[in-house]
Amino acid sequence: MDITAIITTVITALVTIFTVIINSRSTESKIMSELRINQAVTEEKIKTLTSEVQKHNNFAERIPVLETQLKATNQRIDELEKQRIANA
Repeated sequence: MDITAIITTVITALVTIFTVIINSRSTESKIMSELRINQAVTEEKIKTLTSEVQKHNNFAERIPVLETQLKATNQRIDELEKQRIANA
């Protein structure tokens, strides 16, 4: 093998390595950008879900109060109906 073939092989190898490095960095940059976007979307979804859970919990806390009020209202209606029947 002559020196020209060796130099050509070395230059080709260096260009190939350089190209691989550039492509790897470019791919890494794209992946990191997509990860940042996905992270932001995930955080926004978590905020939305947290808000919905808080609304649900507030509603769930009010149900027993409403049930108690409804029971008292039904008892009062029963009392009024009994009074109406007794006075009739």
